[in-house]
Amino acid sequence: MEIDLSNLNKHSSKEEIVAELVKLFSPYAQELINSGADFSYMNMYADNFKDILLAQTNMDEFEIFTILNEACDLSWRSIQ
Repeated sequence: MEIDLSNLNKHSSKEEIVAELVKLFSPYAQELINSGADFSYMNMYADNFKDILLAQTNMDEFEIFTILNEACDLSWRSIQ
């Protein structure tokens, strides 16, 4: 799967970022659920995107942490 977050920028809102991440994370959440893995793997996967989001957006580290957690949670719940 191609990872493309290029449409996120300094003007992106929290909601736009979460929506893009949910699209990105949902297939991974499905794979985890199908394999019997637990939610903690979602957070580890999401950590891979922290630096990209810090560079591309106006969000600080705490905001990015919150956004990643929300996107993980929404992705996981959308599959179950």
